[in-house]
Amino acid sequence: MVAATIQYYGQDHITMNNNNHNDDSPSQEEEEEEEDGGDGGSNTSHSISKQSSSHNLTLDDIWKDFTETTNEYEDSNTTNANAAANNANNNNNNITAAMQRAAILELEDAKIQIRTLQEANQSKEREIALLRQSDQQTQESIANLLRAVETSNEVSTSAAQTALVQAKLRAEALHATEEKNHAVQQLQQTQHSLQLVKADLDHYKTKAHHLSMAKQQLERDYRAAQAVYGSLQGSINTDVEYYKRKTYIKSSQSVLTQKNREIAELRKDRDRQLSQNRLAQLKAAAAAAENENHNSNNKKSCHSY
Repeated sequence: MVAATIQYYGQDHITMNNNNHNDDSPSQEEEEEEEDGGDGGSNTSHSISKQSSSHNLTLDDIWKDFTETTNEYEDSNTTNANAAANNANNNNNNITAAMQRAAILELEDAKIQIRTLQEANQSKEREIALLRQSDQQTQESIANLLRAVETSNEVSTSAAQTALVQAKLRAEALHATEEKNHAVQQLQQTQHSLQLVKADLDHYKTKAHHLSMAKQQLERDYRAAQAVYGSLQGSINTDVEYYKRKTYIKSSQSVLTQKNREIAELRKDRDRQLSQNRLAQLKAAAAAAENENHNSNNKKSCHSY
């Protein structure tokens, strides 16, 4: 472009010299002006040509005006390119920070739930150990009582008292067995809840992995944008590359919009999964309450007997 413009200014200067020496050839001057206008291709060059033909400027003055105009054009293109790159960088940083905060919060919630369920599981295991010890002690006491009953049967004359003692011992053994079964059932429910929370944690880890992959893709897109920006710096004088950069920025914005939609869908899936887990826990609690009521009714019936 610069060589063509210099050639244009040189032709204009030659035309001015020809006009000074030969004032009787207006048709040749018009043909050269039309030819020069077709080769110039810009309003700035045309205005400089008119000014030089009217005031009879030298080639140095024309080159100075052309240099100032070209510098202004390059400064405006550089400012626009830097603003577009800064906007793309800010959008990328905001999305990356938001995805990291969401993933960290989800992982912390899952860890807290797992820690709570593990503590509850440990307490249930301690209770079961105590119940087993008490069951063993009860069985030993029952065995001792049975041996005592057998010994007393040899010297006792009342068969009715012996049957009553045996019935009481059987009732105590049945009660201890029911308590042990209830504790085992609670332990199974706790282990099932722990498995559900572990499944949720695995699901959150998968989501975090997907978010990390999306972040890496955005970083690659950003590096590609920087590479395109660097390549555009070398040829910033052309309008074609300016439109390419503008088109790439629009495509990057569409990609960011798509990623925002995917993040919203992932959050909806997470909320839906949490609601389903809460519903399952409520159902398990209701079943446990029904079992406790059934056990209490059985105890009452045994005592009434």
